[in-house]
Amino acid sequence: MDAVVIFLSDNDIRSVYSKLHRNEPPLGWPQNIIAQVEEVIEIVQDENSNVPIIVGDFPDVGGTEKTKLSHPEKNGRKIASQHGANPNAYPT
Repeated sequence: MDAVVIFLSDNDIRSVYSKLHRNEPPLGWPQNIIAQVEEVIEIVQDENSNVPIIVGDFPDVGGTEKTKLSHPEKNGRKIASQHGANPNAYPT
C-alpha cells in the first residue's frame, strides 16, 4: 500500500446543511465527524504505521447551483460554509 486517502465529501455535510444554514449545528458537530476520521486513521496505523495518510477536507457545497436553489438566502449559505470550515481547521 503506497498511501491511504480519506476524503470527506459533500455527502458528509449535506445531511446537516439545513441546520448549519440556520446556524443551528447539530449536537456533536463537528466532533462526531472528527472522531470518525480519527478512528479510520487509527485502524490504518494499526495495520501499517508507516503508510502516509492524506485527509481531504470538506468541499464548500454552499456554492453549488443545487444548494443555491434549495437554500437561496446568501447569508445562510455563508454561515453554513463557516461551519463546514471548522472540521477543516482541526489538527489531526
